[in-house]
Parts: sequence; structure tokens; C-alpha cells
Amino acid sequence: MPTFVLKKYNDKPTPTPTTVDGKPVDPAEPSTHAEDEVEELKISVTGSISGIVAQALYKAFKTTEIQVEVEEKEEDDADATVQAISAEDINLHPSEILNRAKKAKFLFISSEGFKTLHESWFLHNVEAANVPTVYTVESLVQHVKAHFK
Repeated sequence: MPTFVLKKYNDKPTPTPTTVDGKPVDPAEPSTHAEDEVEELKISVTGSISGIVAQALYKAFKTTEIQVEVEEKEEDDADATVQAISAEDINLHPSEILNRAKKAKFLFISSEGFKTLHESWFLHNVEAANVPTVYTVESLVQHVKAHFK
């Protein structure tokens, strides 16, 4: 299960000193910058939807003014802020996936309708957890973009 780590670097300017070692500094010199502040968002993706989510994220940030670095790691991060879950994983590991979903701050579920008993059970229990949930890739991308604005 891959995890996508999205990073936005916010340039944090530092004040330009008026003197250095007791000597006045020319105000025409460019100001220096402190280390960049990093705003990070982790998205853990389960099942066969990882390719769809990856393509949507790369495409979304390629054509926007928001400069976000998208890095894919082949490690599972059950504590990621955003969980992207496929119906196939709900059917294979319902309780494990539910525990992951309850820890998330935001949830994306990819399904073509909730047709099985496991899927209905999962949906009922996620609703009780009050985790904001979306069901389309477009909604996931909108949430991620809003996070970085």
C-alpha cells in the first residue's frame, strides 16, 4: 500500500539586519531567507486505486500555481492524515480498514456502490466515526488543494 507525501515549501523571509559586526549594511542587498517551512500531507492508498490517485495528484499539481512536491513511497502509513480506500480492501479486511479510517482526518472511498454486507457494515461504522468522507477522485483533489492554499 503506497503512501503519497505531499510537501509545500513556504519561503520564510528573515528580517534584513541593519548592521553586521557594527558596520552598516547596504539596504540594496537582497534579504536572506531562513530555512523553508514545510507543510506536509500524507495520503495512504489501499488496493488498486493507487494508480488512479497518483495520476490525479500529479496532474492536479502540475497545472496549478500551488507548488507541491508529490513523492510516492512504497511503505504503508496507517496514521496518514488522508486515507484512500478501495471497496476491494473493505471486502478483504473490513475491520482493519475501518480502524485505519477512524484514525484519519479525511477519507476517500472508491466504490461502485455499496453492494456487499461488508461494504454496508463499513459505511455504517464510518458514518458513526464522523470522518469527513468523499467518494470521487475529483473531491479528493479539491480537498488536497484546499489544504495547501
